Amino acid sequence: MTYEKLIELVMKGRSVNATAKALGIPQKTFEGYVKQRSFPNCSSTIVLANEAGVELGEAVKAVSKKELEIKSKSQYVVAALDKMAVSFNSFLHAANVGWKRISPAV
Repeated sequence: MTYEKLIELVMKGRSVNATAKALGIPQKTFEGYVKQRSFPNCSSTIVLANEAGVELGEAVKAVSKKELEIKSKSQYVVAALDKMAVSFNSFLHAANVGWKRISPAV
């Protein structure tokens, strides 16, 4: 089972707000789960598994796999941004040097 399928089973065609209310989870928290900005902790995963009618192990596996996938992608993004920062800082330095040459003395 995928994380997306788990969320689909939990929602049962309801809106995010209606599902959150039914589960007793704050709407913003559940919206984070749906949009994959955050992931349920252990107790919330139990609630989701019960609502979806799936085995707890399946729900834990789905949540864990998706969270790991997202975190792995985040690490690649951070590494890329770190590499870009060096180039960008060099660019800013060159631009400042050039600006000092063409700007009038104050």
